[in-house]
Amino acid sequence: MNNSNVLRYGFEWDRDWTLDFIMNTFPCFPIANSISVHPYVLYLLFRRSCSMGSHIRIGYMLTVTGLIFYDWTLSFFIRLYILAPLPAIHCEGILCTMGLPKHVIMAIISSAFAVHFPGFFWLVFRLHGTVASWKKWKLSNCSQVAGIIFHIFCTAANVVGFTVFGRDSDDYTELLQREPEYDVFVKRGGTLFIFGAAGAPQYLKYELFILCLGLATNAVPLIAMMTHAIVILSGMGEVAKSEKSIRQTRALFRTVCLQMNSAFLFVILPFLAIVSMASIDTRKTFPNAVHATIRFVMITLISVNPFQFGLMFTWRNPSEWSR
Repeated sequence: MNNSNVLRYGFEWDRDWTLDFIMNTFPCFPIANSISVHPYVLYLLFRRSCSMGSHIRIGYMLTVTGLIFYDWTLSFFIRLYILAPLPAIHCEGILCTMGLPKHVIMAIISSAFAVHFPGFFWLVFRLHGTVASWKKWKLSNCSQVAGIIFHIFCTAANVVGFTVFGRDSDDYTELLQREPEYDVFVKRGGTLFIFGAAGAPQYLKYELFILCLGLATNAVPLIAMMTHAIVILSGMGEVAKSEKSIRQTRALFRTVCLQMNSAFLFVILPFLAIVSMASIDTRKTFPNAVHATIRFVMITLISVNPFQFGLMFTWRNPSEWSR
């Protein structure tokens, strides 16, 4: 029996404070969001978006719907916790305590992370098409649809990859006995995934390859479209100040840029940090306090992402956006 009083990597702080705080407080986020920011955003989309084009509205509706699923799944029904620098995750929400197979739980987790990205990708494609049309250069509708289908394929491939390869190491029992930190989570109940030894996830490494390939193939066209739109809007000068439709589209574009940057900060960056620390042994790289801080910050950023997206949406006054 491991002595859980002798913990490393700052897990004594998790045991004594962070774990209970997150598991008892963060499930309140989707409840609070569901009576505040989520319904208000949907109200703006359905009732006050007369100046917003239907294609833009559809993109936002898909994104917000995905974020609602993300919010309730990760913070309430799953209640995810990261065990970095150990390549493991723990969950103790309703879905993790009812005896579901681990591959089903992993499929739900990966779907929650992925489901809101296609809607936002569609939004960027359509917005770029609107801006680029002013310079008589834009992707055809067929090209845009093909790009969205490719993005959905990459997203689905990653969900399948995490479902198939996000499973326990063959040395699960040995690792459970070797690492005293795991005792803290076993005693709490729920579901514990152990992907392998530190820096050597046995099966998850194959999904990391799929993830990196998907990020590279999707990030390049996304960044290219945003950069091209910025160049067009920046080069329009005084015309953009005098034409109302162009001015409104510029305001919308700024909002989308802001939300894309926030998505990188609140979702992509923490997610990349999680998978990086699962595949690279950082136990001796950072002191215990830094490891404990990283775990808390990553979970916090992931959990507040739906709130910050809705807050930015309302703050930028969507009633002024263009078709």
